[in-house]
Amino acid sequence: KEHKKNYGQYIYRMSSHYDASRHALSNLNMMKTVDELIGLQKKHQYILLAFAPICIAVVIMSCLWSDIFGKGASYTDKSTEWESCMVQADYAYIPLSSLIQQGTAASKSYLTACVGGSVNKQCDFSDQNVINCFSYLAFTCLANVPTPTINDVALPTGHFLASLSYIGVQCIVYSCIAHATLNRALRHPSWLISTIGGLIWILYSLLTFYTVNPAFPVPNQINGSLLSMLYYGGSYTKFNDFNGGSNNCQLAFNYLWGYLALNLLIVFTVVLALAIAIYAELIRYKSPNKAKYEPLAHAIVPCVLLALAVFFYLLISFSKIGSSLNALMGIANFDYTQAQAVAAGKTLWYEKVFYPFVQPSMDISTLMYIGVFTSILRGYTIQSISAFRLACASSLVFTVVSYPALVGAFQFYYYNSFNDYNTCWNYFLGAQTGFFGYPDENQAKFYCQMFRVALVGYTGLVVVMHLITVACYVTANANAHRMSEVFEPLEHTQRRLSEKAAPTSAAVGNPITHSLQSTQPLTAQRRESLDGERYSLAEVVIVGNRVSVDRGQGGLFKGSDRFEDGEHKT
Repeated sequence: KEHKKNYGQYIYRMSSHYDASRHALSNLNMMKTVDELIGLQKKHQYILLAFAPICIAVVIMSCLWSDIFGKGASYTDKSTEWESCMVQADYAYIPLSSLIQQGTAASKSYLTACVGGSVNKQCDFSDQNVINCFSYLAFTCLANVPTPTINDVALPTGHFLASLSYIGVQCIVYSCIAHATLNRALRHPSWLISTIGGLIWILYSLLTFYTVNPAFPVPNQINGSLLSMLYYGGSYTKFNDFNGGSNNCQLAFNYLWGYLALNLLIVFTVVLALAIAIYAELIRYKSPNKAKYEPLAHAIVPCVLLALAVFFYLLISFSKIGSSLNALMGIANFDYTQAQAVAAGKTLWYEKVFYPFVQPSMDISTLMYIGVFTSILRGYTIQSISAFRLACASSLVFTVVSYPALVGAFQFYYYNSFNDYNTCWNYFLGAQTGFFGYPDENQAKFYCQMFRVALVGYTGLVVVMHLITVACYVTANANAHRMSEVFEPLEHTQRRLSEKAAPTSAAVGNPITHSLQSTQPLTAQRRESLDGERYSLAEVVIVGNRVSVDRGQGGLFKGSDRFEDGEHKT
């Protein structure tokens, strides 16, 4: 009996030491993970130090473009003022002066021939000199008729300077959101997966952000983007040919590319932020302390529908990218003088530097789409029920505001018989398609394809948003009895848990695993976190397999957490 008693005490001591050692090892792993995340935080701070002066430079140059736009009427000397090269990018012209001159010349020629022919036909003159005399008098009189001087009608349909200014500000805003979310995710690792998804979307938007509306990719109705600006500035030929070659556009070209380079540097900082987020998620994933949780019921269906919504949005976006580049190619190939354009039946004329797109903006449909995307991503990755409720409301608003645009798109498509390929093709070859860049046959066919892609994308997105509304409502309703489980398994405030937490009994070992068999609360002392703030661990009462959490003022634990003690799992 004594031997069995001593052996039992020995086993108890060994198991207690094993539990303590295993808990110490777990804390070492936690400390290693937190140290790696701290290192990534420091690297991100270095990126922010470089990011700040770039933003200041972009704001200054955005103000420069706005200043030129405000004083655009004063830049009239196309030969010496570099600002005029950019001001003229906003204008297309109705060539009235050339139209009137051509019409007047044709009228004079007709009247001269008419007078001479009438005299020869109606009058019985045998002397040809008399007929020639009448014709000469008619021609001389008509030649002296003054031609009215009328200036061409300038249509400010382009928004080059406004787009330049707005794109820079847009890059700053989106990139600030990207860096702010990464900064939070590095301190709250459960947000890393949703942050990675958000950073990918922001990176795409920085280059090619297009609003959901309008449904069709009409160049003078869709917004400009950084990608279209890069393509626009990819060739100096259009600047070199401005005003017949008599210009000072080299300086304007240099300023343009300096500004675009600054925006690309901002995009590069977001690329670095994305790389840091991915590496941090790999650290979290490999950590033995990462969270394990029970997923929300019916949460997969909204994620699948979200993937479909992203696909249809990309169709809309790609159609607008394709139409934008197609229009710029058509404008670059528009090699007509005003007189030649009038003779060819062109009702619109512009310099090759013409930029036909509108200033970027944000419509309600796009805002709601972004809300659905971020909410479902957040709801699934951190098990947030409130996020699914927000996604449900956002998708419902999206569907309501999209009906007018959808009806108008179908009416336009079928009224113009775009379902017939030849009719669609001829539509873009007409003389009225100046805002499409007077496309050639291949470009006209491409426009037809892009319009069809846009209609499929827009229709599909509206249909999927209906389904998302229902799916998110079902998910939120099915999990209404559960608390939103926000896990912070690598939260930096837990670093000194083993050092500061006090067990509530004399048992040796992990205080948390010991509390699996105790109904007494476990309370930790206040600790200083890595970002200088102070938190206090809430009271945790574990009875059986239930975890009761009193958040208190510290709010360290949100919802419930999972603890593991050999055979016991809670």
